[in-house]
Amino acid sequence: MIRKNIIVGVLLAAAVSVLAAPGDTIDEFYPDGGPDYGAWGFARDPADGNIWAAGPDTYEFCKLGKFENNPSHNMIIPFEYIWGPVWIIDIAYPYECNGVDCIAITDGEISEIGLYNPYSHNHEGDIPVNPFTGGCNSGIAANPDNNHLFAANRDYKKILEWDGTSWNIFTTFYEETMYTWGVAYGWNHLFVAFGMSNLTPKIVVFDENGEYVEEYELTGWHPSGQIAGMGCARENAVGDNESVYVCSVAEYGLVKEVEVGNFGTLQLDETTFGGIKAMFR
Repeated sequence: MIRKNIIVGVLLAAAVSVLAAPGDTIDEFYPDGGPDYGAWGFARDPADGNIWAAGPDTYEFCKLGKFENNPSHNMIIPFEYIWGPVWIIDIAYPYECNGVDCIAITDGEISEIGLYNPYSHNHEGDIPVNPFTGGCNSGIAANPDNNHLFAANRDYKKILEWDGTSWNIFTTFYEETMYTWGVAYGWNHLFVAFGMSNLTPKIVVFDENGEYVEEYELTGWHPSGQIAGMGCARENAVGDNESVYVCSVAEYGLVKEVEVGNFGTLQLDETTFGGIKAMFR
């Protein structure tokens, strides 16, 4: 039976690599011991490549943990309660505050973006200026190269960037029917998740200058269209294409790994080889 399962797993992996396309779900799972309402926010740790995840367990009680960024999804740090956040929607990591690499948290009930030590759960402070006035802060992502943050609010048609002093417009968009529900930064691009009840959710990609690159409708999604949080997952997850983690709220917090485009190799574009490769993509 074990040998049969191994063979079936290899065949399924081969089928995914051939048939999957950006927007397709290539894996799905419930993190072991995760919050009752699901892990809504994800952030890849650049130090080890694994994934911080957090979400609402019950009202005013949230959980934070860390799982392996591979098909096993084994827990590295078990989910534990983190005191302070009320209803976590998305998280970012790392954001350096007072010499500590912190988890930045957007909370559906609190306007401040809180900063927490992911290991001790100590509250290290807040971003001193709130990104938006009113509405529901939804997405948050960190650029570890310059210690900047990106924030989204479901009631605003823009993404803001925090440079350590002020929030500035990173990009604007004209999506009229869906809210922003998560952002992720990786491979020199920003990924923004859009969702709304009874509509097919999508992921829109922007480059480092805030310019639109491409977008993908999420195939096979629950008909409610509900989505929350997002974080970069694996490089070369399917062929040369990368992937992100998102949460299907209507499926009791089912985590889905969704294929996106080929962005990991684009970091080579400044070299001669990279430029040549880009010409033939």
